[in-house]
Amino acid sequence: MTNPWDKIFIDDFESAYIIADQNYSQTSQDFDLRARAICSLLLSKYDNSLADFLTLNEIEKHTNRVSDGTYMEIALCYYALGDNDKAIHYFKFPITNR
Repeated sequence: MTNPWDKIFIDDFESAYIIADQNYSQTSQDFDLRARAICSLLLSKYDNSLADFLTLNEIEKHTNRVSDGTYMEIALCYYALGDNDKAIHYFKFPITNR
């Protein structure tokens, strides 16, 4: 299986997205979901990115592996979509929940 990060690191986000999407549909690995979400964010597909990061956030909550980075990325998506109240909520989470 091809690693989408190889393409992300050379700024080929379209190819990386395709690889991550294919990998995730086959394996459902968080690694590929995060790569797909990041590619969507970098390609200005904020709705898609937000959906993937919110899914990742739920997975993290259920496995007790909550990541500050995921909250920050969700906040960036909300900010890009113009929902400042939700963006602020997610930006605050890593600070108020150390």
